Amino acid sequence: MTRKNGSICVEMDSGHSVEGDLLLVATGRRPNTKALRVEAAGVALDDKGYVRVDKHFRTTTPHIYAIGDVTGQPAFTHVAWEDYRRLQSILEGGDRTQGDRVLGYAFFIEPQVGGLA
Repeated sequence: MTRKNGSICVEMDSGHSVEGDLLLVATGRRPNTKALRVEAAGVALDDKGYVRVDKHFRTTTPHIYAIGDVTGQPAFTHVAWEDYRRLQSILEGGDRTQGDRVLGYAFFIEPQVGGLA
C-alpha cells in the first residue's frame, strides 16, 4: 500500500493496483459471549466462542435456547428476527428449524454481486 497525491494505492498479487480515497480493512468478528457467563448455567460454547445449539435452537442445557449472532448466525437484524420467528413456532409446537430459510445477501460493490444461501 502506498499513498499518492492524497489517494491510497494497493498493489494486488496479480500485479494490478486499486486506487481510492479511503481504505477499509475488515478483520472479522468474534462473539462477546464471555460476558454472558453461560458456563454458570452449563451452556456450552463451540471452539470459536459461539453458543452451541441444535437445529431447534436448544443449547446444551435443557430449557435454554439461543438465537441470532450469538449462535454463529450472520450478524444481521433480519437473521435474528427470523430466528425469533422460528423459535416462537417451535415453542408453540411447530416443526420449524434453524436452517429452513433462504438467507438473502448482497454486496454493494462494483461490479455488483448478489446471491442466496
